[in-house]
Amino acid sequence: MDKNYFLPQKFIKILFVCVFSVVTVQGTAQQKGDSSLLKVGEKAPKLMIGEWIKGKPVAEFKNGNIYVVEFWATWCPPCLAVMPHLSKIARRYKKNVTVISVNVLENKKYPKSRAKAIIDSMGSRVKYNVAFDDNGKMETEWLNRTWEPAVPSAIIINEEGRIAWMGHPTDLNPPLKAITNHSWNMDAEAKRNEFKLQINQLDDSIGNELGLKFHRSGAYSSYVGEPDSIFFHVNKAVEGNPNLKYADRITYYYFTALIKTDMRQALIYAREATQPTNPLGPQYFSIIQGIRYMKTYFGLTAELYALGGELLETYGGNDPKNLMEAGDWHWLGGNKQKAMYCMKKARKAMKKATTNHYGTFF
Repeated sequence: MDKNYFLPQKFIKILFVCVFSVVTVQGTAQQKGDSSLLKVGEKAPKLMIGEWIKGKPVAEFKNGNIYVVEFWATWCPPCLAVMPHLSKIARRYKKNVTVISVNVLENKKYPKSRAKAIIDSMGSRVKYNVAFDDNGKMETEWLNRTWEPAVPSAIIINEEGRIAWMGHPTDLNPPLKAITNHSWNMDAEAKRNEFKLQINQLDDSIGNELGLKFHRSGAYSSYVGEPDSIFFHVNKAVEGNPNLKYADRITYYYFTALIKTDMRQALIYAREATQPTNPLGPQYFSIIQGIRYMKTYFGLTAELYALGGELLETYGGNDPKNLMEAGDWHWLGGNKQKAMYCMKKARKAMKKATTNHYGTFF
């Protein structure tokens, strides 16, 4: 559960926690060794855009140009929260990078008019090309063929029309900088992507077992589950592959199990899990979701609330809901000054909001 992806996993990093809501967007290609998966270094698929909502239509990738293809959905708060960041990217690299944002995964409940209304309401905060995937081809031929088919997601296409990087939009700056100055190591990135795919598949498999068998067992009203079983299975898995220790789902289940048994150890583990040096990156979302969920059932310590407040404040962007929740957690953690600061930021963000008949957008 990392980053502000809409998946039973991530976003964090700005919104990363941006709303930390995660909705699984499973693709059929996410099987180990599946040749249909997009790979770093291979030629990018053709653009198959249905309709352009904003900006100049892009018919094809031209040699010598760099492109960012990003995917979003109207029901995904992290997607909306990352739009100003994408605009900064578009302005910063306007000489040699074209940003294309594709609206996907919509249905009759959320029609094309909603996507258009949201983009219109963002005004100058969206200063890049936006398209609507009304034929579904960008979803099936692009998004569902990535190792983590979730929104928001981004893919960088280099000057030769090859996939150079895939990941979360908030992480675009470092690879874009390297790609534009021709210092990007494509081979190293390809190996990193393959590593993440394999760990993600193992994490999903183990996480499913932990969630179904041990996490939600017992009386739901006063539920404790079976934390000892979670510890046993996680430790056994990590023994075989140390890189799994801070994988998304394993982090979430291990952390919540520690909350049930020893909150001091839970705090230590949470701090370890959010270190940027972890093989899969800091698991911000897993820890935030763990605090968010477990506070319903347990009286958490002030130290855990304080850590959660720091994570939400740092990585929740300017989303008012995140800021208000960060303020609440700072308050419960004993830091009134930070609590008031977050509440003031939330009010400031709300003043900038645009409201129409589809809702309020920031």
